[in-house]
Amino acid sequence: MYVLNNKFSCQRCRSELMEEDMRLDEPNELLILKRSFKTKDGMSHLTAPSSLMVQVTDLMLTVFQENFDNIKSRHQVVKTLVDIARSKLTQVASEWLAVDKPCSPHREFLLRYCMKLKIQKQTVWLSKAMRIPKSEKSTSSQKVTNVQNL
Repeated sequence: MYVLNNKFSCQRCRSELMEEDMRLDEPNELLILKRSFKTKDGMSHLTAPSSLMVQVTDLMLTVFQENFDNIKSRHQVVKTLVDIARSKLTQVASEWLAVDKPCSPHREFLLRYCMKLKIQKQTVWLSKAMRIPKSEKSTSSQKVTNVQNL
């Protein structure tokens, strides 16, 4: 939301996707409220995502988890994931992606940005899992050195 707010500075998106006034029904909201910071205007606290934003994010993550392994080696992975997410979102929240809405480009940006971010994070995790630990590298090279010295 920070990136979307900085890129477009759209008050309509901000009001639809973020909650300034929290009900304090859940313990997570209490943590958000307690996390205060100073701004030019005084003290402020973190904002919470709206229920619509939580629903959209949950759906995007579900689409990613269900489809990424099958399409990760294809071309246009982001486009494919966004298209699948868009089709599922039209079933759940059809008005959210309506093209005639003034914030439609902002929402498309949000979909693409979130998918790119998740792909980047997933590839970092996959590359870390594929790396050989240094301890294994040094012992195998040490064995080769010992065999060469014989």
